[in-house]
Amino acid sequence: MKVISVIPIIKGPLQKELSYFSSKDIDVGDVVTVLIRKKEVLALVMNISDLASKKTSLRASDFELKKVLSIKAKSPLGSHFIEAVRKTADYHVLGVGATLFRLIPKGLLEESLSKKKPVPPVTNVGTSEILAFQASFEDRISFYKTYIRECFAKKESLFFCLPTSSDAEAFREILSKGVESYIFVQHGDLSKKKLLEVQKKIDEENHPIVLLGTPQFLYSLSKQTYTLILEHESSPVYKTFVEPLFDIRTFARFLAKEKKIKLILSDTILQTETIWETKEGLIDTLMPANFRFHEKNPRVIIDTKERAEDVKWSPITDDLKQRIEQSISEKKRVFLFTLRKGLAPFTVCNDCKKTLTCQTCETPLTLYKQKSSQERIFICNTCGHNTQTLTTCPYCNSWNLHPLGVGTEQLEEYLKENIPDAKVFILDQTHAKTKTQAKNIIKEFESTPGSILIGTEMALHYSLEEVPTVAVVSFDSLFAIPSFRIHERILHLLIHLEDMSKESFVIQTKNPEASILKTFKDNTFIQYYNSEISEREAFDYPPFTTLIKIIPDSKTTKAEAKKIAEKFFGEYKPSLFITSYKKKKVPAILLKVPRAIWNPNLKQLDQKLKEALFGMPMTWTIHVDPEQT
Repeated sequence: MKVISVIPIIKGPLQKELSYFSSKDIDVGDVVTVLIRKKEVLALVMNISDLASKKTSLRASDFELKKVLSIKAKSPLGSHFIEAVRKTADYHVLGVGATLFRLIPKGLLEESLSKKKPVPPVTNVGTSEILAFQASFEDRISFYKTYIRECFAKKESLFFCLPTSSDAEAFREILSKGVESYIFVQHGDLSKKKLLEVQKKIDEENHPIVLLGTPQFLYSLSKQTYTLILEHESSPVYKTFVEPLFDIRTFARFLAKEKKIKLILSDTILQTETIWETKEGLIDTLMPANFRFHEKNPRVIIDTKERAEDVKWSPITDDLKQRIEQSISEKKRVFLFTLRKGLAPFTVCNDCKKTLTCQTCETPLTLYKQKSSQERIFICNTCGHNTQTLTTCPYCNSWNLHPLGVGTEQLEEYLKENIPDAKVFILDQTHAKTKTQAKNIIKEFESTPGSILIGTEMALHYSLEEVPTVAVVSFDSLFAIPSFRIHERILHLLIHLEDMSKESFVIQTKNPEASILKTFKDNTFIQYYNSEISEREAFDYPPFTTLIKIIPDSKTTKAEAKKIAEKFFGEYKPSLFITSYKKKKVPAILLKVPRAIWNPNLKQLDQKLKEALFGMPMTWTIHVDPEQT
C-alpha cells in the first residue's frame, strides 16, 4: 500500500497537493482519478511513499485518507519533468502545483495530461552537461546550422528555448533552410487547435526534429532530445513577472539534469553570473567566449551638453533631427527608443527639488495628454491614480513644477511640430494593449517608407525588420531602472538596439564618458565584466550570494516585519525597506544568503533556511533571485 500525493487538474485556485492511498502500480507523473467534494476529477501524481512510513502522521491527522479511483493515463509528462518542477518550486519557495500550472500553456494542460500514449522512459545514459556559448548572433547562427545537421546524423533532436513568440518565429525563418520538414514551432500566439496539430505531427515524426518553443513548451521535450539550447540567455523575459515568481533558466538547469541532456546557455553577452561560473570552472564553455565584437554600423554618440545656451531645449538635438530628416527624405525608416511612455516620466519641484509622487502609492507621477480633451494630466503607472496638472508641490506648495525625462508622447509632439510630413507610430503599453495591436503597429510601420516608430522596451519583444536608423533618445534615463543589474541591462539593451539597426546607431547623452557607454563604443567587454564582478563582490550581490526578497501582506507593520526578520533570519543580516507591491507600499525583507547554502547547483538546499522560508504566512510573497531589490 502506498500514499499518493496528487495535484487536481481543475480550474480555479486549488493547486496544492492532496494525499490518497492505492495499491495499484502507479508512477510519478501518471494521471489518476480521485474524489474531491464527491466529484470525480483528474489529478497528476507528484509523489509516492510507503504507507508504513506515513502511519504516525496519518494517525495524528484529522482527515480520512481516500482511495485513488483509477489510473487514467501513464506518465504523459514524465517523472523527470515532474522532478524538475519540484526542485524549481523548492528553490524559489513556491507550491509545486502553482509552478507546474505556470509551465504548461492554459488550455493544453488537460489535453497533455490525458494523452493515452505514455512518455517513453528516457534512454539517455550520460550525465547532464551545461555549456556556456558567448558569441555574436551571426556566429551562433552559423554554429546552429552545422550543429543541427550533426545531431540529425546521430538521430538526435534539439529544443531551442526562446523568450518570446517573435523570437521563435524569427529563428524558424533563419534556421529552416534545408530542414523545413523537421522544424516545428510552439508558442502562445498559436491557437489551441494549431498547437494540437503541431504536437500531433511531432508525436508522429520518426525523424529527429528541431523544436523552437517558448518556455511553456519545455514539457514537450521528446525522448530523442539530447540538447536543450536556451537562446538570449540574458533576457529578463525568462523571469515571470506575476506570481508564481521564478526563473525559467533555473528550471531549464533542473530539467537538463533530470533528463541527463546537454544544456547550452547562449547569448551575445551572457549574464554576469553565468560568465563567473565559467571563470570559476563550475560550467564549461562550448568554445572560448568572445568578448570583442565588430561594430555592425557606425556608432554615433551625440553629447547633448554641447547645445548652444540660447537654444531652447528639445528632446531631439539638431544633429539627430538632421539625420531623421535625411532618412525621411530618402524614404528610409527610423526607430526612436525611449524608456518611458507619456509626455514626461518625472516631474520635480524647482524650489525644493523633490519629485512629484502619487498620493496613494508614492510612485513618481507620469505626465500624459488625454486623447479626448488634449488636456494634460498626471497618472500613476503603478496604481492608476490621476491628478490634475493644476497642482502645487505637496512638500513646499510651490507652483514651480518642471517635467523631466523623455516620454513617447513628448517625442510625438516634437516630431509633429518639427517634422510634420513624417508618419509617426508609437509602440508602448498605452497604444498597444494587446499583442495583436502591437503587431499591427509594427506591420504598418514596416510597410510605410519614410516613417518613424517611437517605442519603449515593449517594442524589443517583437521581431522588427532591420531599421536604417536607430536612436536612443535619452541614454541617461536608462539609469532610472531600479536594479543592481543596471549596467548589465543597459549593455544588453544597447547590443539589442544596434542589432536592429541597418545603417547607423545613434545615442544621445549628457555623459558620453560613462563607463558602460565607453565599454560599448570601444568593445572592451572583458573590462566591463571585471569591473562588474568586482563591484558585486564588494556589495555581496550575486553570484557571491543569493538574494531572497520577502514581502509581507499589507497588514504587516514595519515593526512586525523587523521582528520576524530578526527571529527567523537574523544570521543572514536581513535588511528592511519599503517597496511597492500590488499597488501598495509595504515593508520588505532582503536576505543576502551565502551561495554555499542556497543555489540551484546544490544537491540539497539548506534545510533550516528552507523550513523558515516555507514557514512564512501564506499571504506573504517570497521572491528568490529578484531582478530588483
